[in-house]
Amino acid sequence: MKQLEASSERYESISLIGDRRIGKTSVLETWEKKLKEQGKPVFLLNGQRDEGATVSAFVTEITGKLASDNPEEAAGALSGWANEVKIRTNFTPIVMVDDAEHIIRNFPPRFFERLRGMMQERRVIWIFSLREHIDLIYKNTHNNTSPFDNLLHIQQVGLLETEAAEEIIRWGGFKGEKAKLMRVWAGRHPFYLQLLGRHLSDERDQRTALDAFQTESARRLAELWDKISPKEQEMLKQYMAGKPADRPGLRTRGLLTEDNKIFGKVLEEWLKDDAPKSALK
Repeated sequence: MKQLEASSERYESISLIGDRRIGKTSVLETWEKKLKEQGKPVFLLNGQRDEGATVSAFVTEITGKLASDNPEEAAGALSGWANEVKIRTNFTPIVMVDDAEHIIRNFPPRFFERLRGMMQERRVIWIFSLREHIDLIYKNTHNNTSPFDNLLHIQQVGLLETEAAEEIIRWGGFKGEKAKLMRVWAGRHPFYLQLLGRHLSDERDQRTALDAFQTESARRLAELWDKISPKEQEMLKQYMAGKPADRPGLRTRGLLTEDNKIFGKVLEEWLKDDAPKSALK
């Protein structure tokens, strides 16, 4: 949140990157609420909803006026709207797009070229929430260099701070052995804290809850394994063999803590039992 505030004060647009269900939407919703309380013009959209299907729907949702699906005309309408908002409120509008992968894949390159101009001229502050780097998604989709190259401040969403993790445990009313299970198995990872908390609340028997938690976690971790790089897989393999792990990408995405330890027992047990055996030989 401090990084978002600092970047917006410098009129920097932001790429908010994090794995599935790690809490990016919560960050955006909290930031939106704070900005509205300050009286700033902020707009939160989602690439998976109707506004993420076409340029026309996207611009119409932001401006409140029917927009053309021609990328040049739509971008022109968006630019004019931004100028009006700045004059009316004396603040640069902030547009946040959750699940922004979808608009990158759906919209034509010319529209993003125009968005680049708005960033450079500081007409709009953009915050894109994605699971991967926006430049990589753009290049894979449009087979060209991303127009956002070197323009976005990258902010990774990873592990919670210690007190925040403890607050989540308190929210669930967990004490004693259940609170210990939360700390040991989920650590400070927001998704796995939520998942384990749900199973502990639903099941009277802790062993049953833990089994259900591990079963569901295994699917998520298998998806994640395919997304991390071979070098990161190798680093986790070395960790399980008792060697030190030190990889920035694993720390920023929350798989390793700041002192290079596995974030929680759920990942450690999955690596022992369920990770692709070829990777752990």
